[in-house]
Amino acid sequence: MEDFNFDKHGNSSDQPIKELVERVQYDTFVQAFDCIDEMGYEFLITKGSKKPLRILKMLIEYFQHPDREEYEKCAVLLEAAKGYRQNKKELKKLKKTKE
Repeated sequence: MEDFNFDKHGNSSDQPIKELVERVQYDTFVQAFDCIDEMGYEFLITKGSKKPLRILKMLIEYFQHPDREEYEKCAVLLEAAKGYRQNKKELKKLKKTKE
């Protein structure tokens, strides 16, 4: 990376920069997946997410893209999303019974 010359490549539509951005994005999403796989959707909540289901959906869409087709990751993320929705429904039931 030290030898990378941004002036030499012109603008951000050049291939080397585009590939670098795609790689960083992929690495970031894989790290997020690894954390969710290990700790569940609760990881997103502990990091401050108010809408973890939206993040899970975005990650599923990213990993099921035809260029990636990482369906094993999609299955894990889908299970996390189902768990989140189920726990949210149970919490609503508990709140109603307390009232």
